[in-house]
Amino acid sequence: MISAALFVAAAMNAQNLDPTVEVSRVYEGKLIEVRKPVMDMSVPDTLYRFDLDFDYSVFDNPYRGSYEFNPYMMDMRPESNLQTPSKFYMKAGAGYTLHPVFDLLWSPDLKGAFSVDVYGMHKSYAGPYRQIMGNDGFKGYDLLSKAGVDMGYDWKKAAFDNLILFLFVCLCANAKGDIKPGQIWPDNNGVHINAHGGGVIYHKGKYYWYGEHKSEHTSNALVGVMCYSSKNLIDWKNEGAVLKVSEEKGSDIEKGCIIERPKVIYNEKTKKFVMWFHLELKRHGYSAARAGVAVSDSPTGPFTFIRSGRVNPGILPFNMTDEQVAEMEALKMDDYKEWWTPSWYKAIDKGLFVKRDLKGGQMSRDMTLYVDDDGKAYHIYSSEDNLTLHIAELSDDFLSHTGKYVRFAPAGHNEAPAIFKKDGKYWLIASGCTGWDPNEARMFSADNIYGPWTKHPNPCVGPKANITFGGQSTYILPVHGKKDTFIFMADIWRPKHPIDARYIWLPIQFREDGTPFVEWMDKWKL
Repeated sequence: MISAALFVAAAMNAQNLDPTVEVSRVYEGKLIEVRKPVMDMSVPDTLYRFDLDFDYSVFDNPYRGSYEFNPYMMDMRPESNLQTPSKFYMKAGAGYTLHPVFDLLWSPDLKGAFSVDVYGMHKSYAGPYRQIMGNDGFKGYDLLSKAGVDMGYDWKKAAFDNLILFLFVCLCANAKGDIKPGQIWPDNNGVHINAHGGGVIYHKGKYYWYGEHKSEHTSNALVGVMCYSSKNLIDWKNEGAVLKVSEEKGSDIEKGCIIERPKVIYNEKTKKFVMWFHLELKRHGYSAARAGVAVSDSPTGPFTFIRSGRVNPGILPFNMTDEQVAEMEALKMDDYKEWWTPSWYKAIDKGLFVKRDLKGGQMSRDMTLYVDDDGKAYHIYSSEDNLTLHIAELSDDFLSHTGKYVRFAPAGHNEAPAIFKKDGKYWLIASGCTGWDPNEARMFSADNIYGPWTKHPNPCVGPKANITFGGQSTYILPVHGKKDTFIFMADIWRPKHPIDARYIWLPIQFREDGTPFVEWMDKWKL
């Protein structure tokens, strides 16, 4: 028998990350939830040690409770007494007094040429750790990072007895080909994708995912709008900030402003990529309620900021009748100082806030964009203090509004609109307005994008369906090349730790009568 020991080296990357690990549900074979700082791990044939500060919470007996290790010494070393030969494994435990130990053991029974290379590169993440088992030719890895084993053996000379690998591997990220809603989703650098409240377009063989960059402790825009590219909707490359905030004081997009729900569409006529987003000016809270627009020659930017403002100033919805306009004109703000009363709701329905904001333009907050089959583009946004959705037509170059718009579900208190079209019918999923907290999704349908719209029951099915699985809608993505295949996209917000917000991507399914529904799945494939 030949016994050999492999050791893992770890080095902390110099990044501004909170070096903590949060663990629940321990041990061998059980699920472990972990969040940890950036680590690069290699496998030289020497012993390495490193210090790592973290808090360790254990919820299973026999070590129920919390443990704090400061510093934490990870000591990977050979085990002198191998009880089970021909095994390769790692063991871990939290029961050691202020000094948990990880042992990496290897003892194959070799009778011929054999090579093995254990590798790993772990980035900041959270999710389950599980054991991986495999035989000859097995390569274990995850998309969050690279971690696994490469090996080869000359089977003509001898047999290699069943190799079992217990690697410190994170399966919280998507296994190859799987989409796992609510889990950490790493990019090509192993870092959780930072594109929240976003949308996706397809262009010349690639998908481009745009979204808000969020920081550790604030949702305000300190970086700008991020972009990621992918050929398969699973593996995403970080293309960087394609619309950067400005360092200029007083700029509409000054660093520290609020940029939310950026969406990008491609204009076939101008060959430009046009981005619209909800903008709140720095130091003004949520009072500005503006729509911002930017343009680029490339899907990966840079996008040039053009302007921001409220929508369609001085213009009434095109489908308001003369009688409805007269009713609206008769409304007076002073008569409705108390909000949320039945009479106030009726006044909102009749256009109280449309009249209030008419001169300066209608408010625009949560939003999406939609390009119809005829090439016409629409800006759909939450207006009137988030009480009513508006659907507004964009100009031929997509850079402004034409003045043609309608109100959608007046006084319905809808936000986070996401729209798609199937068999000539428009479907829109939205949420209620409960701040960062999730609520029950709403669904509407229409034969014309301007309505009339019919309300349907909550489309969500499964655990936490009454709160949209803990998330909020942001976009509905048609999958290129797959007829009638749509992905419902939503965000699980983490206001106390914004950068850790998660993504829910689920396939939209259809009942026999054609009604869409979204069913929870722990993982699924396209």
